[in-house]
Amino acid sequence: MQAKLSHMAHTEALQAACMQFNEAMTAHCMRAVTERDARVVRLADDRGAEALHAFRQVGALEPPWVEWKRSKVRHAVRELMSSLEQTRPNREFALRARIVRTATDAQYTQQRKPPQSFALPDVEHVISVRDVERLRRGSALVLDPNPPLLGPREMAEAHAELAKHVREGGVMLSHNPCNAGSHHGMLPVSGSGTRLGASTCQLLRKLAALPALVDRHGWPRRLAVPPMVQLGYYPGGSGACYRPHLDRQPGEVNNRRELTFLVYVNTVWDAERCGGCLRLHPSVADGGPAIDVEPWAGRVVVFESGNQVHEVLPSNAGSERLALTLWVEYDDEWQPQNFPRRE
Repeated sequence: MQAKLSHMAHTEALQAACMQFNEAMTAHCMRAVTERDARVVRLADDRGAEALHAFRQVGALEPPWVEWKRSKVRHAVRELMSSLEQTRPNREFALRARIVRTATDAQYTQQRKPPQSFALPDVEHVISVRDVERLRRGSALVLDPNPPLLGPREMAEAHAELAKHVREGGVMLSHNPCNAGSHHGMLPVSGSGTRLGASTCQLLRKLAALPALVDRHGWPRRLAVPPMVQLGYYPGGSGACYRPHLDRQPGEVNNRRELTFLVYVNTVWDAERCGGCLRLHPSVADGGPAIDVEPWAGRVVVFESGNQVHEVLPSNAGSERLALTLWVEYDDEWQPQNFPRRE
């Protein structure tokens, strides 16, 4: 018992250190981006139309074909300053993510495991061969397993435990402008080393077991399960949301996210009152309307990280929104543009 408590204390200290590191990195990166922006503005001020035209040629100002007359240079500099100010938070976040990813990539890669090492017989029914065929064709899966991943009592326990984890500081306010107002924290896929109870640990293990079904039924890339799951928290009534985005942008060499697995933990949810739906946008090829997915407890959503545009609609008055996200990664040197989609 003493050893377990000591391990928990170590884990909590590690989480606190991670939060402090993130805050320090944010400050350093924001300072670097701000200083760079100041140099850009000084250059534009000194060189006038020549510098502004160069910025337009590289896409820093729109449109790139406009030649600025001397009388319009001052207006263009103000436009440049406004553009830099509006995009600064996004650029700071991207810089920080690249630095952290580069510094930790080698150690992180060693911690990933093949999907079959997490396989469990009691989730065999969740994802079928037909589901994986749909996934390979680019469709998102919205699944309500029967039997569910957890029974009603166990799911209520998991919800209570995760809500308590949030209250005790287990998540951090997002610094990404795309999901302002939301909070996120990381949990080990096994739940070990935390104060979480048996029900939550069981849910985490079952979530980690789902990629083995996709792998077994035939995915075109070798997959790897990372050591951590993200806990996402959107406070009720806060309006917190996540703008439309991809979980892996085209050409992101250091981002290996291949498949996104979501499990919701909201035992009571009324989308009309609470909002907070996951909106899945159709691809250009598919057409059709967007699909709004209510975040009901036990619901599983799976999609391709680099192809499915999605967003989280604002969380209005009502319950706090909790979700677990597992980003399963590809495990080879494949480049994103070479993905061999099977029709």
